[in-house]
Amino acid sequence: KHSPKMAQQVEEEERLKRAMESKISQFVSDQVMVDQVETGFNLFLKHRPDLKQANFDCAEQDFFKVLASIPAKHLDDAIKTYLKLTGTLNNPLVLKKVFLFLQCAVNKHKIEARSVCDAVLKSEYLTYENCALWNASFHLVRQIVGGVDYKG
Repeated sequence: KHSPKMAQQVEEEERLKRAMESKISQFVSDQVMVDQVETGFNLFLKHRPDLKQANFDCAEQDFFKVLASIPAKHLDDAIKTYLKLTGTLNNPLVLKKVFLFLQCAVNKHKIEARSVCDAVLKSEYLTYENCALWNASFHLVRQIVGGVDYKG
């Protein structure tokens, strides 16, 4: 039997995991929603590269805030959750954008390249049938693999 203190710790871990999954899910949903709105109103929008970059920078900061709110020991789970949520997407432009957030997080040392590469390559969604995910996944790995230390 578990002690009350151990049960409380397990409960706290589960709460943290649910909160992490919720934050990541909300972020991914927001990114997909932005793309759907932009696609739907494409003919009515004035396309400005500077505004597009500003929007990306803002979303990138939101992603970094989500990562910063997750305890270090749960970052690997956070990456797996992110990939699970993006694994069902099949729009190449959306995949490119959501994977670019991972690449930026690696480049700015928010998460480790090895964790991302391992999670991408072990993802259950990485199948040749979803060629958009297949291409985006290997493009991401190619971009960050130089920062991976696979010794021992």
